[in-house]
Amino acid sequence: MLHAMNVSVGYGEKAILNNLSVTIPRGKVTALIGPNGCGKSTLLKTLSRVISPSSGQVQLNDRPLSKWATKAIAQHISLLPQNLLHPEGITVRQLVEYGRTPYVSHWGRLKSEDRHIVEQAMVRTGVDEFQHTLLDGLSGGQRQRAWIAMILAQDTEIVMLDEPTTFLDLSHQIELMQIIRDMQATGKTVVVVLHDLNQAARYCDHLVVLKQGVIEAEGAPEAIMTHQLLNDVFSVKAKVVADPVSGTPLCVPL
Repeated sequence: MLHAMNVSVGYGEKAILNNLSVTIPRGKVTALIGPNGCGKSTLLKTLSRVISPSSGQVQLNDRPLSKWATKAIAQHISLLPQNLLHPEGITVRQLVEYGRTPYVSHWGRLKSEDRHIVEQAMVRTGVDEFQHTLLDGLSGGQRQRAWIAMILAQDTEIVMLDEPTTFLDLSHQIELMQIIRDMQATGKTVVVVLHDLNQAARYCDHLVVLKQGVIEAEGAPEAIMTHQLLNDVFSVKAKVVADPVSGTPLCVPL
């Protein structure tokens, strides 16, 4: 469904992705993991056409992403980036309603179905109780959940999240990862950048491991999460054991 083929991306003379090819599995949760500066966020932006590759191409449903109309892409792919900017003076509900923009007419009026989707998204993320509160008046964690609600309201088949657990305490991190699993259970394809390797191994079906702009390994967590990989990619000496609750790989630093 979504393929990057021989993609290279750079900023000025600095190469970030180097002749990289990857296929995102349909209907699965894929985590992009790797050390800082390895190209995770750049790959996510390239897969969503925020960044155009200098060579190679990305295809969505066997059609080059460069040939898609912007509104059509927004009906298929939603992206929550790291750095979030919002207009001043908007409420939580107004932010979440922006998620319906790809589906409304030029007049921007929401139908009853759109409003129902917005309300469901706010309830699912627990922001309905302060839907009329200005976004600027929320804590970092509350604001992050409001952005997640906007992404849910966009209701695309592919969801991309760049470090979505930022600003969230542990309980809300776990809640968010469960929301991601719920998305997958409804048939959505999710691509998420994560720093917590144990969260990636526990909640994701497929891992793509990057280092210096290339893919070092990819596959199911059980297949690729090894002490050798942790040492080679992250320069961390660790033991990989089975999580006593989920049975997924658990990285224990030595």
